Amino acid sequence: MRSFIIFASIFFFLNGCAEILKILQQSNIQKPTVQITNSKITGLSFTQADLMFDVQINNPNTVSVNLAGMDYALKINQNSLFSGNKTDALAIAAQGASSVQIPVTLKYEDIYKAVSDLSGKKNSTYTFDGGLSFNLPVLGNVRLPISTTGEIPLLKLPKVKVKSINLDSFSWSGASLNLNIAVAGNGGMDLLLDNLSYGLNIGGKNWINGSTNKQQKLSADSEQIISVPFKLDFLQMGRTVYDIIKGDATLDYSLTGDMKISSDNPLLKTSSFSFSDLSQIKISK
Repeated sequence: MRSFIIFASIFFFLNGCAEILKILQQSNIQKPTVQITNSKITGLSFTQADLMFDVQINNPNTVSVNLAGMDYALKINQNSLFSGNKTDALAIAAQGASSVQIPVTLKYEDIYKAVSDLSGKKNSTYTFDGGLSFNLPVLGNVRLPISTTGEIPLLKLPKVKVKSINLDSFSWSGASLNLNIAVAGNGGMDLLLDNLSYGLNIGGKNWINGSTNKQQKLSADSEQIISVPFKLDFLQMGRTVYDIIKGDATLDYSLTGDMKISSDNPLLKTSSFSFSDLSQIKISK
């Protein structure tokens, strides 16, 4: 009987010490530290930019703590774009560290709707603000803020139009001309153009169809002229085309086509781009 009493006393003493130790640990609880260790662009297209924010959490306590969720908001040039939250729970071990990733997709259409002063700009500044919420012993619910800034390129498709149509030679049976297609950079980054195909229609008749596999480099703020020589056969196309070439009228034209667009930046994948230009022009003689 005496041995049982001694054993029980030791058990309750040790159990009491454990409870006391737990209380002491919890009474000395500290807030974790959080910081954004990396923010990067993970994907680019002409419709959106994908970003990733890496957040590191350090737990200085001798007990584990629980991440209850996170919230975030993003601004473009100080204009609010969107906000969101994640409720994924995460346990951070005692005196341990963990990391979470917050992916964000920015659609250019939403950016241009929200911000009116981006015309002609190649890049835009963003501000990422957020907070991580923890359920902490003693302290209860605690939100710790995070913030960072950066830049994203404002990608826009090139502008394609007819620059000029030049007459090189003319006879009763046909004409030699040169079609000059202007491809203008529209901001963001330098591009590589390839596999250009095109078709020119004037006066309801197809004047030329063609393609070129020659790669062209297009700077973000420059214009590239692609010259296409071609011939017209009046015997095949008729008297109307002969009169158009001989005359001096302003002509309605339609230029359509497509091309491949890529970049030296590996984040921008090769994409197809269809274009159309309808306007008026005079043939230069």
